Amino acid sequence: MTLVVVSSAGPNSIQDLGRHGHMHEGVPPGGAAVPSLLVAANRAIGNREDAPAIEVLGRLVLRDDRGEDHVIEAATWSYVAVRGEVMRPLLTTLLRKGDEIDGTTIHVARAQREPTATVRVIPGPDLDAFAGDALATLLATPYEVAMPARIGARLRGTSLPRRPDLRERSRPMVRGAIEVPGDGQPIILGPDHPTTGGYPILAVVASEDLERVFGASRVRFTT
Repeated sequence: MTLVVVSSAGPNSIQDLGRHGHMHEGVPPGGAAVPSLLVAANRAIGNREDAPAIEVLGRLVLRDDRGEDHVIEAATWSYVAVRGEVMRPLLTTLLRKGDEIDGTTIHVARAQREPTATVRVIPGPDLDAFAGDALATLLATPYEVAMPARIGARLRGTSLPRRPDLRERSRPMVRGAIEVPGDGQPIILGPDHPTTGGYPILAVVASEDLERVFGASRVRFTT
């Protein structure tokens, strides 16, 4: 069976569990925003756990050879596994009308959106770039996940004060880093994060908790 993309609204793409070990070449690890859901979708259909699957945030319509439409609408990251595995040539690229995916049957794995996810952070490395109460402010109140994206999730909440004399400097970035632009509203870097950046990093989300950020309405931080 061949599935044809009828329409794709949102950052819908084909993802696997990423390609680690290339940061020195300027290539972020990539991979699924919520790896456990990709694994669950593949397990349910008998694929390898790390097989490529379709990552959906928004609306995706697929049509099979029989003319039946499969409509996937996802308010949070969801994953469509295809029996026989999605072909790798489309890996990481946004799906567009007319793209073809070979397979026999499909399975969709979804997560219920958490009202508030509590995630652990490791303070630093740029604590000296912030006013003395910035870390306490981050830990004191929850932040709204205003815009989840593969590059990073923008948060909205109490502004995090940076030192007025701060001079931004470029350095390596990692997935889960909580960087703070000049407006004081934090960004949690995601799987397609830039490998270098200049915003100071107040803390880094523990890797075991990171995927919960991308399925929550709000996040609360703890050490």
